[in-house]
Amino acid sequence: DNAGSSTLNAKNNAGTALLTGAITCNNTKTGGGAAGTQSTTLNLPAGDAVNFTFIADGTSTQTTWIVTLQQQ
Repeated sequence: DNAGSSTLNAKNNAGTALLTGAITCNNTKTGGGAAGTQSTTLNLPAGDAVNFTFIADGTSTQTTWIVTLQQQ
């Protein structure tokens, strides 16, 4: 990000937040980088998806990852 901070957020296909709020990204590679807090949505059934939205330099980019396995 050239003009401030970058953020990342995640939602399921229903638009339900999987994090309590967007993560402000950093460039720390040790210790896993930036940490987020999981929301109360704990179950993603097979066929659902995680939709990641990354914002940097005022531009939003989205990627979708399909859930193919559900563990209990």
